[in-house]
Amino acid sequence: MMQKRQWYLFSGLLAAAMLVMPMTAVKADFTGPYDLNNWTLTNTNADGSWNSNPGPPIELFLTGGDNGSGTQGTTDFTFVAFESGTVSFNWGYDTVDDPGFDSGGWLLNGNYTPLANGPGQMPFFDGFVSFDVEIGDVFGFRVDTDDNIFGPGILGVTNFNFDATVIPEPSTMALVGLIMAGGAVGYRKRRQLTRSRRKK
Repeated sequence: MMQKRQWYLFSGLLAAAMLVMPMTAVKADFTGPYDLNNWTLTNTNADGSWNSNPGPPIELFLTGGDNGSGTQGTTDFTFVAFESGTVSFNWGYDTVDDPGFDSGGWLLNGNYTPLANGPGQMPFFDGFVSFDVEIGDVFGFRVDTDDNIFGPGILGVTNFNFDATVIPEPSTMALVGLIMAGGAVGYRKRRQLTRSRRKK
């Protein structure tokens, strides 16, 4: 009987704690701290660029290199994560070059994951990607070119979301602690009162 009471008490306190815990925040599109102007464009032997459709939803277009050098180059568009969470977005890719000479995809700490490397492989914004990041990770998008000639690749991104992994604030944790402590004190008092009554 006592074990059941303990279980009910714990369940009630846990439910109360959950009620005061903050919900995970969803940051939609390239807005606020994720505004496209806060990202970094890096060309390595490339003359790539970015532009956007203001939306909503906001659409990013990352155009790769086509500088005529005949050698490989990359165009990166990156952001440094200031919080942990899950990145997700829709994407599409197109190019006028032959398949295999340019590609578009996403980056995480310098590791490139190509999504498409030829015209018409993925209609714009039909693709979907989701991956996790930690604080300090550098994530973003890349268009790679093998030769910088015959036209660039273009990666399109929309419906960008960042689902932050929220850590409760100290004030919230203190409130949870007070709820738990208060419940424990009340439980001990009830047990003592019950014992004293039984002895009488």
